[in-house]
Amino acid sequence: MNRKINMSPDFMTVIRLLVGIYLLYIDYSVFDYMLERTGGEKIAIIAIMILFLFSGVILIFTSAKSLYESKYKKKDDTEETEAESEQEETVSDKKSEE
Repeated sequence: MNRKINMSPDFMTVIRLLVGIYLLYIDYSVFDYMLERTGGEKIAIIAIMILFLFSGVILIFTSAKSLYESKYKKKDDTEETEAESEQEETVSDKKSEE
C-alpha cells in the first residue's frame, strides 16, 4: 500500500525544529548519567552527547531560518498578488471606459 501524505513544508519544518529541541533535551538528561560512569562508557557517552548537541543545534537553526524565510516569502507573495490584482482592476477599468 503506497500512500503519499501531503504535508506542507512548514509543517515538516516545525517537526524538524521539535526533533532538534528533543535532541537537546536528551543531551541534557544524559548529562547526569554520564557523571556516574567511568572509563570507556564515559567516553562513548560524551561522544554521543556531542553528536546529539551538534545535530540538535543544526536542526534548530536550519528550521528556524527556513520558517523565518518562509514567513517573509509568503508576505512578499501576498503583496505581489495584491499589486497584480490592483493592476488588473486598473486595466479592466481603462478598457471599460473605452
